Amino acid sequence: SRYENAITYQFLTRIAYVPPNHLIENVKSAYQDYIQQIIQFYQAELSQIIDDDKDQEMYTDAYLGILDSLSVELLYDGHMYERRLNAMLCLYKQSIEKIIK
Repeated sequence: SRYENAITYQFLTRIAYVPPNHLIENVKSAYQDYIQQIIQFYQAELSQIIDDDKDQEMYTDAYLGILDSLSVELLYDGHMYERRLNAMLCLYKQSIEKIIK
């Protein structure tokens, strides 16, 4: 897979989850900023199809859960990444389709 051949991405994934002690605060701060950017972007997109703020928040949290799950899969092995990605996105899509109908 792409991940198995991307040494830089493997390194960055590991550093994000288990940074050296002297980098913990910097990594945590950068990660929180990154997550906030994802949340803002994603909620802006969701607001075009979902009116309810609580539903937007729930689907944003679910999306972040998908990202977390896939990142952990990559961190430990990566062999199930495509399968899990496809399964989670299928369920996520079905769920959104139900709420916007």
